[in-house]
Amino acid sequence: MPDFTKDDVSRAFLAKLYAKLTTLPDVEANPNTLPNDTFIAWCSPGIPFTDRSFDFATHGIGGGTGEGEAVRQRIQFADDWARLVNFLPDPNGIYDQNGMRKLFDNTAFTQDGASMASVYHNVLRFSEVASGELDPETQARLEHFRSLLTQVTHEQDLFTGEMVERVADSPVVTKYYELMGDYLTKARLYNSKRLNALNSADAAAVQDFALHAEDYRMEVRAALGKWESQGRKSDIEKMRAWIQQVTMRDLVLLKQELLDNMERARITNALSGLPFYWTSLIPADLASSDGWTEYTFSHTETDEHREKHTNAWSVNIGVSYGWFRGSGGVNGSMERDERTVNTANFKMQFEVAEAIITRPWCGMEFLLSEAWRFAPTMPNLTHMTQTLSNGERPPAGSLIAVPSTAIFARKVGVDFDELHDTASRYVRDIAANAGLSIGPVNLGGSYKRHDEEEDMHREQTAEGLKVPGMQLIGFKCRLLPKLPHPSPNVLIWR
Repeated sequence: MPDFTKDDVSRAFLAKLYAKLTTLPDVEANPNTLPNDTFIAWCSPGIPFTDRSFDFATHGIGGGTGEGEAVRQRIQFADDWARLVNFLPDPNGIYDQNGMRKLFDNTAFTQDGASMASVYHNVLRFSEVASGELDPETQARLEHFRSLLTQVTHEQDLFTGEMVERVADSPVVTKYYELMGDYLTKARLYNSKRLNALNSADAAAVQDFALHAEDYRMEVRAALGKWESQGRKSDIEKMRAWIQQVTMRDLVLLKQELLDNMERARITNALSGLPFYWTSLIPADLASSDGWTEYTFSHTETDEHREKHTNAWSVNIGVSYGWFRGSGGVNGSMERDERTVNTANFKMQFEVAEAIITRPWCGMEFLLSEAWRFAPTMPNLTHMTQTLSNGERPPAGSLIAVPSTAIFARKVGVDFDELHDTASRYVRDIAANAGLSIGPVNLGGSYKRHDEEEDMHREQTAEGLKVPGMQLIGFKCRLLPKLPHPSPNVLIWR
């Protein structure tokens, strides 16, 4: 077997993970399967989370008497999550350190277009839309479909003490996303089993797929069928398509409704006094869900994967996105490790899961419509151009993609020869609690969140380095077509 550099190993490791997360299993070439989101923004490095980080999603942000501190903490978690997942994807495929430093920047939701929320809000504010008459029957049907997709709830605003309206996904849409997540889990398991069997030195993995491939395929088909029947997949997608088609005739009312939804989704963080837009995830109980699947990689697989893509286009990030060391963490600094490392016995394993990002305030049917354009009087805004996306590959523009799924890892284990050499720099770094990472996987150490220094627990054992905690390692992003793309058939713009 040839000698591989650590760049070869990191590129192959990332390419296999990319294939696991994006390749769709063959389910009789069903045209209704989930479209393949091929663009991933990898974190640099992974961002630590705890089980409590998602209390806002499981318990909401309301509370009774005596729960003020718990409510404030849930609002802070919700604020952090909203700022984290509403970033503007970059076509280089890396969610870099500068991006991380903006996670908790209080200017992230100003009107300069620095976040997805502010870009979308500016689209609503500064767009012209198709104007035409909808007959009463069509208008009533439109309102009915919209009511089936979103719901308005009432709760107390902790900052003002007033009862306010909040917009959220309807129960049927929540179920749709839950069963979509189940399908993704089964698809990810199938991909993992298939990739482990390809040119693998693990005879058990090869035998397992040879004997049980059809069983894994049946699980994918069953999950797809459940998503279709119980998740009302076709019904919801037909409603969305109908709304998009009908609103081509008149977007004026829809635009006003979406502006109202944004206002309802606006929450003020009592700690900072600044607003954010409610954004959640499915499954809300991610840490305890059964959607985690195993990922393994060994140096013996390097030759098989190192020439494959680590993202959606020819710019491959595997080589430049390798091994790093430093203070680490959300606000820390990491430097690329340029030293030669013996990777002859390199192996890594962890569990991976995906959480669907939900934004009830974001009307994708409006954004993707051909019935809007920017008004000639649109002002010059920082980070925002007249072209949201040019639709090319790789794309360019101020909003080339929408982060749709968050990718998490936990129970990370990594081993290579230098971890067992007491003179190794890695062993010294671990003893000094310095941050370490390989690709998007954080190998623990101290990190900063807000103004506080925290530790991501890790343990050095005879089997290598163990990092049990949960971490966010990337985002699967939905690439956008050319936007805006106004139809020449629109006669009246308002």
